Amino acid sequence: MAKQDKVTEEATVAAEQEFSKQQLLASQKYRHRRDLIGALLVDGVTYSITKVDALIKDYDERRIK
Repeated sequence: MAKQDKVTEEATVAAEQEFSKQQLLASQKYRHRRDLIGALLVDGVTYSITKVDALIKDYDERRIK
């Protein structure tokens, strides 16, 4: 059971790593959303994967007036 906790903890740490806008633009994970990533993220700021996913979700759920 301790081994599973260690794996979960490592996954949490990996998920909370922060990346620059340029790193995220070059990533395969966001290759289909590069235009959106380029527009939403600010140069010089780092983002976690969780934060980027939340920003994309918020953008996708906006209502058009």
